[in-house]
Amino acid sequence: MRGFVVAVFCGLMLTGCGRELSATDYDRSCSADSDCVVIEEGDPCGCTCPNAAINGKDKARYDQDRAFVERMCNPLGPVCMADCIGGTAHCQSGSCAFRATDFGNPDAGQ
Repeated sequence: MRGFVVAVFCGLMLTGCGRELSATDYDRSCSADSDCVVIEEGDPCGCTCPNAAINGKDKARYDQDRAFVERMCNPLGPVCMADCIGGTAHCQSGSCAFRATDFGNPDAGQ
């Protein structure tokens, strides 16, 4: 039995966390751009970049969830070689949304 537990644990460490964080799991309601903050959706054990937005009031819960998942990540990887694009959080029709920076127009993400 102990060997099985060790094998499962090692398998999880090699494959990543298996737990993706999604903005839909958090409050995204808003009435102004200032209600929204940028987060990183996806597998915290992989290479993630800011790519989503939630209500700032739910950011502490997101941070706790992310920290919990990251404790299970392989401490040796992955190595992320790409840079992230910039972006901002804004309120769009009552829901927080992410707006990627338009490199052709440096003010577009503002």
